[in-house]
Amino acid sequence: MIRKLALLSLVLFTACSDDEDPTPQMDGSVIITDVGTTFPDATVNADATVNADATIQPDAANADAEVAPDAEVDGGSTPTEVIVRARADETMDVIFQDSNGDLISSHFDAVGEVRETVPPDSMITAITVFPRGKGQLTALRTITGVQPGEEYDYLDDFTPDVLGGISVMFPGEYETASYYLWDYGCGESYVSAGDAMQLQLGSINTQCTGTSSTTLAVYVGAFDETGTEVAYAFDDNVPIAAPSSTDVVLTQWFENFETIETTAINPLPGTSAVFAQQAVTMRTRRYARIAQDLAAPNNVLVANVPQFGDGIARSVFSVDGAANVVSGMLVFDRARNDRTIDLSAELLPMASASRIDGTDVTRPTISWTPSLSALDVTLVSLSYGSDTIMWTIAVDPSLSSLRMPELPSEVAPLWPDAKSARSGIVEMETNRVADFDEFRRELGTILIYDFDDRFDRQPLDSVMRLTVNPSDLGPF
Repeated sequence: MIRKLALLSLVLFTACSDDEDPTPQMDGSVIITDVGTTFPDATVNADATVNADATIQPDAANADAEVAPDAEVDGGSTPTEVIVRARADETMDVIFQDSNGDLISSHFDAVGEVRETVPPDSMITAITVFPRGKGQLTALRTITGVQPGEEYDYLDDFTPDVLGGISVMFPGEYETASYYLWDYGCGESYVSAGDAMQLQLGSINTQCTGTSSTTLAVYVGAFDETGTEVAYAFDDNVPIAAPSSTDVVLTQWFENFETIETTAINPLPGTSAVFAQQAVTMRTRRYARIAQDLAAPNNVLVANVPQFGDGIARSVFSVDGAANVVSGMLVFDRARNDRTIDLSAELLPMASASRIDGTDVTRPTISWTPSLSALDVTLVSLSYGSDTIMWTIAVDPSLSSLRMPELPSEVAPLWPDAKSARSGIVEMETNRVADFDEFRRELGTILIYDFDDRFDRQPLDSVMRLTVNPSDLGPF
């Protein structure tokens, strides 16, 4: 089975503006479909930049490699290699470590595929750099428990490919509309009343559609002067015409909304509930406008949901007094009906705070206390280099400590600095997998950066739960 390396950048729920404190927080802005997360302004620290003496050289052995067919085991022999493949137009920086995190090999600017002989329970680390504010963030993502014979795709989801343009014509002006919001998976765009007859233009990229989608959904909401959505127009199965322009003409305004309630009872001690819910089309996994309430009266969210799509996506989180997320869950409901969620029964208990042992400054050990035995994965994160470097590692949830893996001297500026690092853990469970091994087999379909194309493409009735500790970094 092909698995994905482009997991661990958990920008799942937080959107920070350039003016915010650079410390990532779960600030209550629970937007489960916003994969276009922005980060605070940051200047790349000199210590976090690969300097001239540490220039990454291309992997000569792989410079001309072509993607080979899946490896076969000859005569029933035991496989010894792991294969990592990139898209034809993509280079990759991949590092292999053994089960102790000790370095096996490194491959920089590799093209096509990388093959490496590894022992059982090895690690693979991918390095990606992408813009953040006025600077950049270097993301290291490590998968543990890797077995010989496995194959992985290297997907750089931080630099989406532009597929082509899109043009959208509204059905015309809606008589009571003061403004419009329209979306096709790339974020909402504002249109003033009086401009609805103008052709609306945009571009489609793989961050909006994912890497495998052939269709998208276009949704337009009309809002009155009070901010109430009074009508909508949509096409939830638009073929993507890229590289040509995808041209969409919407012909009708709809006014059929329905009231759906989500009620939270028995909140975790010292917390309150935060809600969001949306109508979702399961063919393209695109959404109607989100309905959310950061302080719903009596822990009840009443939302007028458009009769769009064939399911309801809900999120409910317990937050502390500072609006930091403690625990939460995402649910795709097949039934478009009211739902009561018992937070104490259905949410995971708050994760323990993580601790850093910096005896080994460049390979510190992070420890924590697992909250439950029924988890599927623990994500361990370390932020350093003045928050210009983020390293996230997926580990078996039965573990209670992790020594950071070894990095080669070629990327010495990316070595951790335990004296200034901050750590955090995210514990997760989903009904889509049974355990950590199955989670690894599903990498690329759950919780990778291209969120809309991965977790959102799970079947209806999928549930994901996560828990953090507010004193830690929080999920990225």
